[in-house]
Formats: sequence, C-alpha cells, structure tokens
Amino acid sequence: DFPTRDGYLNPYTHRQFFEGARQRAWDQGYSLEVLWAREPGVTARRLSEIMRARGIPGAILTTPLASRWPIREEISGVAIAVAGYTHWTPLYSRACSNQYQSMLLLLRSLESLGYQKPGLVLTSDDDVNSLHTWLSAYLGHEYFLGRSRRVAPLIGPAAKIFSLPALRAWMQKQQPDCIVGHTVPLLGRLAALGVRVPEDVGFASLDVFPAPDQPDCSGIDQTSARVGGAAVDLLTRQIMTGQLKGKDARLVLIDGVWHEGSTTRSQLAMASAT
Repeated sequence: DFPTRDGYLNPYTHRQFFEGARQRAWDQGYSLEVLWAREPGVTARRLSEIMRARGIPGAILTTPLASRWPIREEISGVAIAVAGYTHWTPLYSRACSNQYQSMLLLLRSLESLGYQKPGLVLTSDDDVNSLHTWLSAYLGHEYFLGRSRRVAPLIGPAAKIFSLPALRAWMQKQQPDCIVGHTVPLLGRLAALGVRVPEDVGFASLDVFPAPDQPDCSGIDQTSARVGGAAVDLLTRQIMTGQLKGKDARLVLIDGVWHEGSTTRSQLAMASAT
C-alpha cells in the first residue's frame, strides 16, 4: 500500500524485508513478486481472482495495508501471512519485529552507557500500528525508576509533536539526556532547536538504517530481512498443510539487535573525566 509501484523499496526497513522474503522464498523453491494494491481498478476481490488465475498459492500482506484493507472477506482460496501487527479478529499468521523486547534492549543499552533519563518521542500512528508495544515496554521500564529519572513520553499526531514549540517545551520540562524515537524527522527537529547530538543530548533510533544524509545512529536494528524470511516460512507452512484461513494462526517475533553508532557516547567516561 505505497503511493508508487516501487515504493516498497523505500524506506530501508521495507526494502530489507522484501529482500529477506525473496531470498527465503527462493530457498524453498518459490519466486516472489510484488502486487501493488493501488493499481487502478484493483480491489481485494479482483486481486483474489488474479492470483487464482495465475496459480499464485499465497500472499504476504504488509502493514499498514493489512490493518485497513477489507481483505478478510474478499480474498479466498490462497494462503495469507502478514508482516507486522494488525487489529484483526481472528488473526492471520504474522511475523513481526519484537518491538517490546527491542525497546527494553535499547533502554538497557543506554543505561550501560550511563544515560539516566531517556525520553520517548512517538507519533500516535506509530503507537497504534505497533499495538502499543514500544510504549508498553517504555512505561514498564519507567515504572521501576526513581521519580527523578522518569520522563513522560511525548506522544501525539506527527504535526504536533514534531513542531518546534512542542518539542522544545517537552525537553525543557522533562530534561531527557537521550531522545528515543525514529530518526526522521527527529534529528532534523533537534538541529533546528540548536540541540547538538550527542554533545547536548544523545539520540537512539527505534529503527536504524543507513542514509547518506543522516549520521550513523545508535539504536535498534529491527533485522527486517529476518522478519521477511519468517513471513515466508509462515506462508509456505499454510500452503503445505492446506490451512489457508487462519485456523492455526501463529505469531513469530524476531528480536532486534542494538547498534552503537555516533549519536550516543559513554556518559560514564565523561563523568570520570570531570
């Protein structure tokens, strides 16, 4: 569900997912092609007809398409797996990044560097699409901290939380020593406020990716290629067993890994130097 036919190649996370899925499909004797949901005239029913006519045994839906497209009632006769979280009941088998575990790993990694007050900045859409897993892990971690270390998260519509007045007011009130959030557009907003990273405040990304116009960010690599491979495994299992309609839906969580880049630095070394 991207604006253009090749939109799945950007951002980096989606491209990694596709490459991982394509390789895993190839390893199992399948080929993987992209069907663009915004093709003019394409509906879920029409897509189902196309897939059956071409002998396509299954499809992987990517979110947010999977969360809102009326595909449950319309696509039939093919196996379906979902990449990412959905709000459907009943659920299809799905492969997801283990964002709860990733947030805890990120926070523990920041603690090992000496950061005392990490603060989460998250859009409402990202919070809902993740089924509140980022936020749940963050608040659970905050619960066991002393009051002086707790930082209320900044959550809301993107237009609001990324506005300079809102971000400035939150930082002045909460005094975080490290910002946790998605790289774009947060780093640009911090620069616009005159905040130096990592000199004034650290930054840890929820989804690190290489980009020529961005620094090598510290944060979580969601290992999206492995998520893509896991989605293919779920799909081929359904094809082999003939269980095409979520009767034995499974959830596979793929752990992220911590990447230490240039947007954080050891606070312990700084404290000993002073």
